[in-house]
Amino acid sequence: MCKFVGRSDSVNELIKIIEEDFDRVKLKIQSIEGPAGIGKSTLFDHCIKQEQLDEKSFLVLRIDGNSSQSKDPVDIICDLLLSAKAYPIQNKQAGQIFPYTTNMIKYYKDFQSELLKEYEKKNPNEDSEKFINSINRLVSIGKGINSIFPKTAEYINAENMETQFSDLKTPIQDLTILAMETVGFIQKLTLTSDKLSMRNQFRLNPLIPLSQSLFNDLSAILDKPIEKSKPSPSKIKGIDRLLLVIDDYEALQPIISDFLTQNFLKSLKNAGFLSTVVIIGRDSLTATSVDWNQYFDNNMCDPIVLQNLSKKEVLELSSKFGILEVDQQEKIWNETNGYPYYIQLWKEEAQSGGLSSVKLKQFYNRTTRWMTKIQKEWLESIVFLDTIDVQTIGDMGLKNPQEVKNWFQDEGSIRDPNANPFKFRAFVKSRILEHIKNSDPTLYKNNLKQAKFAISKSNELNEELSSL
Repeated sequence: MCKFVGRSDSVNELIKIIEEDFDRVKLKIQSIEGPAGIGKSTLFDHCIKQEQLDEKSFLVLRIDGNSSQSKDPVDIICDLLLSAKAYPIQNKQAGQIFPYTTNMIKYYKDFQSELLKEYEKKNPNEDSEKFINSINRLVSIGKGINSIFPKTAEYINAENMETQFSDLKTPIQDLTILAMETVGFIQKLTLTSDKLSMRNQFRLNPLIPLSQSLFNDLSAILDKPIEKSKPSPSKIKGIDRLLLVIDDYEALQPIISDFLTQNFLKSLKNAGFLSTVVIIGRDSLTATSVDWNQYFDNNMCDPIVLQNLSKKEVLELSSKFGILEVDQQEKIWNETNGYPYYIQLWKEEAQSGGLSSVKLKQFYNRTTRWMTKIQKEWLESIVFLDTIDVQTIGDMGLKNPQEVKNWFQDEGSIRDPNANPFKFRAFVKSRILEHIKNSDPTLYKNNLKQAKFAISKSNELNEELSSL
């Protein structure tokens, strides 16, 4: 039985964007936006299943920030290759489908290994893991590795790494833009003739050769080879369009944003094949970077912004889950605020008699996966409060209570949108408290004690104000 309810307008809109003919452009970019648990990924998966897009003329590539653990943009590209789906390429390895990209990744890994060996030789007492993380950060924002790790330097100054990162977001040079907007530009300059020149490319901007290699592979299998003089994969019959899906974009944005906006997507604008890019995330896509409007204004479709389900839809979904008692359905509506993910969890709890420690941990990780370490600390403190305001936050012992309040106000997936003053969503609050109680009893005990003090002090203040 299908468990998908509502969203008919959004479903039809997304299918139309993916399948309809393009209007004077080679690239369309569609975002699906909304808070965590609202059903963004479920909506897309429903469309894929309903239309069987991976059995039509599409080559589907998909990455998910929720499942990817790597901070290395090259590893993310590897995941993208391994995700390839299309009926004509069943049982084929990524190396067979994407030979250019596979070889380029191998060359890059060799280059990275050389840098690590040099670093360890020059800095035997330094943390090599920090060095690799720094390289990954450099690659993710598309700047030259050699600008900070010169092979000719007598020593590599690890202390200067962090201070120079602020300069790495400068606009891409004209040469870089020309390289990505002119098909085959790098090849015409004969920069890819051997491993030495590839290393020079990596130092200039590692994302350029990686992006160009992926574009070359896609051109060969969906349209025709960029360079007829070099061996390349053959055109694969039955597929001629690219569907690129980036799920949980807020988790992947720091890693691959520049790869997309400064490199790869620019190539797709001038490709010989059609491409649709679907980006699924909490935030407005255009708010994540000025690059989207600057470079892709003519390619951007109106965002699909999901809202919580109506009460009628919640009751219908509850019935499909086998929950038929009226009082239980009302409880689901009151606790979940119409969030499909919470309804799913509510059903699982009802069937199993409660959530296990493992399930609670999974819920906590999903709820906080985009939060920084300090934001998680804020969450684990203020979740004990009845109401969230500057006074109660300060009484919990947190610094900068106004900053914490502003953060909570913007966290739509944990804040009850109907509460005034601010409160946690009841469903989220109860599960996070239970997780803290199970995972760290001491923290639970201390924060509960502090919260009782903060609440008592707030009540006293309210009584004084009401007596005036």
